[in-house]
Amino acid sequence: MGPGDAGRRVTASPVPPPFVRVAPSLFLGSARAAGAEEQLARAGITLCVNVSRQQPGPRAPGVAELRVPVFDDPAEDLLAHLEPRCAAMEAAVRGGGACLVYCKNGRSRSAAVCTAYLMRHRGLSLAQAFQIRCCYINTSTEAHWNT
Repeated sequence: MGPGDAGRRVTASPVPPPFVRVAPSLFLGSARAAGAEEQLARAGITLCVNVSRQQPGPRAPGVAELRVPVFDDPAEDLLAHLEPRCAAMEAAVRGGGACLVYCKNGRSRSAAVCTAYLMRHRGLSLAQAFQIRCCYINTSTEAHWNT
């Protein structure tokens, strides 16, 4: 701060939420989401799908974790994991809970799982699932969906 800045308040830019709602009972987020216990509880999340090999699991009581052990690498076989994980997500939703799907940055692996879930269990086409998912994107991360 310079001499003329003494009375000026410095405000930090707001931190984006660790996850966003993409459909009823379906949330998408980054690895930070797993540690957001209060927000997980407020959203009614009962299942976290951790689409990574290295990110930590949820720490909130009453929240189960399913891991999809893949790296963010095109050589990984994400398809092999989709059917059982999407079925578990649907079971959590039908049981009255909600599901959070996350990976390190919440941009590719977790988004792919959300898209697959919407197609398989909500009967949407790829274009429809992608459109729904994109409608709920926080503007601070919107540019990443198009990369």
